[in-house]
Amino acid sequence: MKKILYATFLLLCGISAAQAQIYSYTNDTAGNYSSIAANTTALKLIRYNGATRPGSPCGTGFSSNNLTNTTTYSTSLGAVEASVSAASGYLINATSFSVGMRRSGTGPANVRMAYSTDGGTTWIDKGSDDAPNNAGCGSTTVSSWITAVPSAATLKFRLYGFNASSTSGTWQILNLTIDGTVNTTDSIFTGAASFGPFCEGVNDSINVPFTTSGSGFTGLFQVQLSDASGVFPNDATSNIISAGSAISPVPAVIPSTTPWANGYRVRVVNQSPTYYTSGDNGSNIVINQSVTPSFSVLPLAGTSTCAGQSLGFTTASVLNGGSSPVITWYINDSATTVTGSLITYTALHDGDTVSAVLVSNAQCAVPTTVSSNKTTVTIYPTAATALYDTLCPGASLSFGGHTVSTSGVYRDTLQTVHSCDSVLTLHLYVKTLRTSTQSVAICQGDSFVWNGTTYHSAATVHDTISCDSISTLALTYKTVQRTPLTAAICAGGSYVWHGTTYTTQGSYSDTVRCDSIVTLTLTVNQNPTVAYNPADTIICSNTATTVTLSGGSPTSGVFSGSFVTAGILHVAQGIDTAIYISYTYSDANQCSGADSAHFFLHICEGISETSLNSNITIYPNPTENKLHIDASDLSGTSTVTLTDMLGHVVFTSTASGPVIHQDLDLSGYEKGLYLLTIRDGAGTGTKQVVKY
Repeated sequence: MKKILYATFLLLCGISAAQAQIYSYTNDTAGNYSSIAANTTALKLIRYNGATRPGSPCGTGFSSNNLTNTTTYSTSLGAVEASVSAASGYLINATSFSVGMRRSGTGPANVRMAYSTDGGTTWIDKGSDDAPNNAGCGSTTVSSWITAVPSAATLKFRLYGFNASSTSGTWQILNLTIDGTVNTTDSIFTGAASFGPFCEGVNDSINVPFTTSGSGFTGLFQVQLSDASGVFPNDATSNIISAGSAISPVPAVIPSTTPWANGYRVRVVNQSPTYYTSGDNGSNIVINQSVTPSFSVLPLAGTSTCAGQSLGFTTASVLNGGSSPVITWYINDSATTVTGSLITYTALHDGDTVSAVLVSNAQCAVPTTVSSNKTTVTIYPTAATALYDTLCPGASLSFGGHTVSTSGVYRDTLQTVHSCDSVLTLHLYVKTLRTSTQSVAICQGDSFVWNGTTYHSAATVHDTISCDSISTLALTYKTVQRTPLTAAICAGGSYVWHGTTYTTQGSYSDTVRCDSIVTLTLTVNQNPTVAYNPADTIICSNTATTVTLSGGSPTSGVFSGSFVTAGILHVAQGIDTAIYISYTYSDANQCSGADSAHFFLHICEGISETSLNSNITIYPNPTENKLHIDASDLSGTSTVTLTDMLGHVVFTSTASGPVIHQDLDLSGYEKGLYLLTIRDGAGTGTKQVVKY
C-alpha cells in the first residue's frame, strides 16, 4: 500500500526544480546549518574520528583541532561531517561541494573531500587534496569539487584534515554549501556506454542504456544529444535524436548533419513527467572530419618498350590513403592480381592502358575507393627467335660471343630497329643440384638398411644418384618427446590423472614410454568472493506479500531458502518467524561461493503486553525516521524506554503529568525491531516498533 501511495504522489508532483542549494552552513560556531532545501532534513556539522573543539576557537565558523600529522589520506583520519536526508518520496542528486577554510600555522596543511551515499559505509573521495589558507580567523580560501553524485536518500559529506605539524593547530570552516537537486523518486539514470568514433556525414546508430527509480513515468524515454562541448539543453525537448522507447536501451541515430567534434555526449530524458538531470553516457563521442583520398600513377622508365619486355609503374602523390591502403593494378580497365605501390608487367600490347584503384583505410575517407589516371603504352614489334637449352651443374656453352653457365635469358641482337628487330633469345636452364635427406631414428641395439647397406649406429651418409641429385641419410637415436597437458580445478577440488589424485597447483610428469614423457600443469582457480547485503531484512506480514530479492554481489547469482522461488520471497499473511536466505554465485571457471542474510518476517503492529490504565498511540509504525508517541491517563511520573531485541536500552526519558506527546528521531538507529515501554505509577505498557 505504501508504494502505491508514493507512486500517486509522484505523478501529482512531477519533478523538482532545477539545480539549487541543498545544504548551506555559514558561520555558526556550534555547526548549525543556515538553510536546507525543501523536502530534506539535516544535521549540524559534527567532528569525527578524534577531531575536537579547540580551547580557544575562532569567533565565527566551525573550528577543530587534535588532527594527525600523517601525510596520507584515509577514512580513519579526523574529519568534519555534514549530513542531509531526503524526505520520503524524494532523492538527493548533488552536483558540487564548496567550502571556505583556513588554518593556523600548525594546523592541517591538507584536506580531502569525500561523500557517502550508503550511510557512511563507503566513501568516494575527490582524488586530490585542498590546502586551507594559512592566515588568521576568517581569512579563508574557497575549495570546490564538481562531481555527479548518484541519487541518495541520505548524503554525507566529509572534510578530512591531516598533515598538521601539531595536534593543537586549529582548522576553521566557513560557508560550506552542497548544490544540486532534490528530486522525486521518479528518476532516470543514464548508463555508462562508449560510442564511436564516427564520421561526419553519416547517420550513426547507437543504443543508450538507462535505469529508473519510481513508477511515475508515463511518457517514452528519449535520447538527447549535447553540443560539441558536452553541454546539454536545460530541457527535455531539444536535440532529441530518438523515436522514444518504453524500455532500456533506447535506440537513437546521431544525424549525418552533426558537425565533427570530439566532445559530444548523450543522456536519457522523459517528458511525462519532465526529467532531464539523468547524467550522461560517461565518455566523449568523437565525430571525425571526412577526408578525400587521391593518388596518381607514373612510369618508372618511360611508356614504350619492345614486345616481350617489361614496363614498370608506381604510385605517387598518395593523399589520405590511410596507414595501409590497398592498391590494385588494372590493364585496360581489367583488374590484375598485382597489388601494392609498384607493378612490372611484361605482357603489354601496343595501346594498352595502365591504371590503379586505391581503397583507403583512412578514418572517415569519402569515398573509400578512388581511381588513378590512365597511361597508354607503346610496344614495338620484334622479329625474335627463341632457343631453349639445359645444362648440368658446372657445364657451360658459348652464345653471342660469351660463355654462359648460369640459368637465364640471353639475347643477341642481330639487327636493330628500335633495338627490337631480329633478336635471338636463349632461354638457358642450368639444373640445380638436388639433395634429399632421409631422417631415421632407431633405438639403441637396432639396425637400418639403406641402399643395400646395414647401419647399426648414428651416422650421416651420402649417395649420388645422378650428376644433379644427391641423397643423404641422417640416422639418429630416438629423441624423448614431451607432451604438455593443462587442467584447472576450483579451490577445494581435486583432479585424477593417470590414477593419482591431485589437489594442489603444480607441474606433474609421467613417462608413457622410453621416449615419451607427458607433463600435467594443474591450475587451482580461486573461488569467487560473494557478498549478500539486502537493502531491507524486515518484512511486514500484516498482509500476504512478495519481495524481489536483490543485493547479491557479483550479480547473476541464485537465491535460495525458505519461502524463496525463482528469486522472489513469498510471505504469507500473519507469518512471524526468522529465516536465512542464501545467495550463490558461480564464475566463468565454474567456481562458486555463497553468502547469506538473516530476514525477519513479522506482524509489524500490536501491543505485546500492557498493564497500563491508559491510552497509548504510536505512529507511523513501521517508521523510517520519526516516531510520534501519544499517551494519556497516566499516573504520576512516567518513564519512556526504547530497547533493541537484545535488551540493550537505546533511549530513555521521563515525563510528569497525565499526558505524553513526544517525537523520537530513529534516523541514526539500525534497522530492526525495538520495544517501546511506558511505565507509570499504575503499571507498564509495551509496543513493538519496526525501524526500516
